[in-house]
Amino acid sequence: MKFPSFIRNDHGKLSVFGFDLKLLISIILATTTTGIFLFSYTRSDVKKLKGKDPPDDDTDATDKGDKTPKTTNSTPDTTPPPVPKSAESSASTEKSDKVKAFHKQIEDADKRGKAFFKAKEYLKAAACFTEALDLIEESTPQSTTSSAGATLNPSVKRQVITLTNNRGAMYEKAEGGVSNTDGVSVYADLALVDCDRVLELDVGHSKARLRKLRILESCSRWNEALVVVCALQLRFMQDNRDKLRMGIPVQPPVPQSKIEDLMAHILPNEIEQTMKRLAEENKQETLRKLPNPYTISQLLKSFSGYNTWMSSAARGKSESACTKELAVLDLESNVYDEKQTPEQIVARSKVLYERGCRRAYEKRFELAIPDFEESYKLVKGLMNTGDSGSASQPDASTIALDLYDEYPKLLEWAGMGKHLRYDLDGASDFMKNVPVSTIALDLYDEYPKLLEWAGMGKHLRYDLDGASDCYEKCSDLDPTNAEIMVKRAGVKMDGGNYDDAIQLFESALTLDPSTADALLHRSNLYMLQSNGDAAKTDLESCIKLRPDFLLPRLRLATVLMGNNDLDGAKTILAHCERMDPQSSEVHSYLGEMYFAEGNLTDAKESFDTAIKLEPGNPTPYVNAALAVMNTPGVTGGPPDVASAMELLESAIKVDPMFHAAYVHLGQLKLSMAVNLSMASEVIALYDKGIKECRSPEELKDICSMRVLTVAQVEAGNALGMETINMA
Repeated sequence: MKFPSFIRNDHGKLSVFGFDLKLLISIILATTTTGIFLFSYTRSDVKKLKGKDPPDDDTDATDKGDKTPKTTNSTPDTTPPPVPKSAESSASTEKSDKVKAFHKQIEDADKRGKAFFKAKEYLKAAACFTEALDLIEESTPQSTTSSAGATLNPSVKRQVITLTNNRGAMYEKAEGGVSNTDGVSVYADLALVDCDRVLELDVGHSKARLRKLRILESCSRWNEALVVVCALQLRFMQDNRDKLRMGIPVQPPVPQSKIEDLMAHILPNEIEQTMKRLAEENKQETLRKLPNPYTISQLLKSFSGYNTWMSSAARGKSESACTKELAVLDLESNVYDEKQTPEQIVARSKVLYERGCRRAYEKRFELAIPDFEESYKLVKGLMNTGDSGSASQPDASTIALDLYDEYPKLLEWAGMGKHLRYDLDGASDFMKNVPVSTIALDLYDEYPKLLEWAGMGKHLRYDLDGASDCYEKCSDLDPTNAEIMVKRAGVKMDGGNYDDAIQLFESALTLDPSTADALLHRSNLYMLQSNGDAAKTDLESCIKLRPDFLLPRLRLATVLMGNNDLDGAKTILAHCERMDPQSSEVHSYLGEMYFAEGNLTDAKESFDTAIKLEPGNPTPYVNAALAVMNTPGVTGGPPDVASAMELLESAIKVDPMFHAAYVHLGQLKLSMAVNLSMASEVIALYDKGIKECRSPEELKDICSMRVLTVAQVEAGNALGMETINMA
């Protein structure tokens, strides 16, 4: 089944973002036929591209769209005008004889070439066509053979096109005979040169362009081949604009499947190279960006421990109190001008953690996450991992004795009762064997929660290895914590390790069958795998365990909409609205349901309500834009493209990582571009969006659109077009 009808904003598919910020996938009914060339023609099945074509004969030297007069023979018409004076008749006759002889040479070379073609001696045929072209070049003044052939006599120009095209065909056919070390014909480049020469002289020569496409594909030059396909499509759309507008069936020069095939070759490498480039750029950054506050807040709400944590954070110290404590600790360290003691390090880590909790409670995550990160770094440094920046760390015995409040009493009793033979050296040796981490944990009750927050911060920054490390340490400290297992599974999902994620979900449910978190987030994995039935089962089980949990009900509505069960989805969403009428997510889902029904007015109203309730939620902005683009104008004319673009720009403003907004905004901007310069600006927009991507899954859509836009702009330049907008 097709599942579901929405694109989700899970920001790098942070799979534990179980809230699934959704995005309607409805194709924009824009007023342009450009975009990504997803043509829908009412036509019979398009035949596949023919493999080879014979040399043009005398009357088929151009494609149907060419208006240039055709010659009736294979030689250029270079006959000079008659000389009026009878006294010069002898000279005129002599010149005419030379012209005839010249024509005869070209005609003979052409005939020999065609004979060699029939005998399948393609290189000899190419040599004959070259001979004819050389004769024409030698007889034509240099000033009349510009690169574009602009000043060539029409008859000469047509003959040059025919001969060059025929020679290119011979080079293409000769490709099976000789190959280089890469298995590519050594004549491919010669054939491509001839194709380009023909297209310089006749930009609409479809045979040459189709031949160029075949050769580029045979050489695995996929990006260049895509440009050729776009040029064929643009030329076709330009020549058949009126028929297409009236809905008259017209067969395109290449099928839509050709674009899909080329993209299947281009996209994997494009994504791989882009990921490598982004990785190099990220090396220059100390920390990667965090998602927007709304996204992080929704992630936290997707776990059952959210309310408990919020209650604890509300009772904690204020931000100002924590900041004052940190200032005192800094002052003490500076006053005594000595290296911080383990007690000071742990104290500072504690206060940073407390301040981070307060800031997270206030949804100031851009400040909270750095507090957690610095707190974790201090504790990690105390454990001799080398991350603290200190050249040397106190050994375990020193830390233990400093933290051991009863140690002086021990010394006193040892001195008073030597008969007990207390072995102080032995005790010291024992202390040395105690791991520093154990000492820190005994001192620091909040260390497990710090690890959990540190893992969350690394996950949010898409540091999957770092997140796994923190979460696994949490599991070591508390093996019975099912919520940590669910978060570990989320990291595995983001890394594409779905099998490992499933195992962790199952472990969590084995540990505690009532773990609603595992069911909720596993349903997200099933949705990513398009397994709607399994997702539905998990969500229904989750609702039974947590009837007051809003999110699984919203997810279930999505599943039902994907199954076209709109009545079921409507019933669930009505219940959700009663549960929380002020939820931006609820109204966003309601808008999607109305959209699926075709009720665009109520859909737009619901999306507007969702935006009003939570301006930081990017999803309703994009969905509202799609609703606008599917709604005719006031007088039944084109939709309000400007309003749709404004909504998409707002989505990017509130959440620069919302990559789907870049995709749709780029399509609209391309449809409105009045020249190739404006079309090129769309490429810059996609580049901006690509920098915000963190996974191959996020890159896929933007990279696809960028590749297609680049190809269209290059095709437009090749055709000499001022714009690729056919509206």
